[in-house]
Amino acid sequence: EAHREAHREAHREAHREAVEQPFQPDNQPKNDSDLLREVLLKQIEEKDQQIRKLTEELNKVHQLLDQEQQLRLISEQNILKLEEEKKKESPKEVVEQSEQQPEKISFWSRIFKF
Repeated sequence: EAHREAHREAHREAHREAVEQPFQPDNQPKNDSDLLREVLLKQIEEKDQQIRKLTEELNKVHQLLDQEQQLRLISEQNILKLEEEKKKESPKEVVEQSEQQPEKISFWSRIFKF
C-alpha cells in the first residue's frame, strides 16, 4: 500500500513539474518521451531508495539471527556443563546422604532389641 502511494505521489510530482515548467532550460518544449523519462527516472530513484532501506533491514535481521544463534549455542553449552556437573555430584550426594542418615530400625527390632 505504501509502495502504491509512493508511486502515485512520484507520478503526481512529475506531472506537476511538467505542467508548471513546460519548457526545458534551452527553451525546448517537453515532449511525452521527456516526461516519461523523468517519471521513470524518479521511479528508479524511489526503487533504489527502497532497495537500500530493505537491504539495511535485511542486514539487521541477519545480525539479530546471528546473535540469536550464538546465544542459543552458549545456552546449550551451559546446560550441558550443568548436566555434567550434576552427574558428577550425584554419586557423591548419594554417598553423603547415606552417611548422614542413620540406619532406620524397624518397629519390631526396637521392641525385641535383637
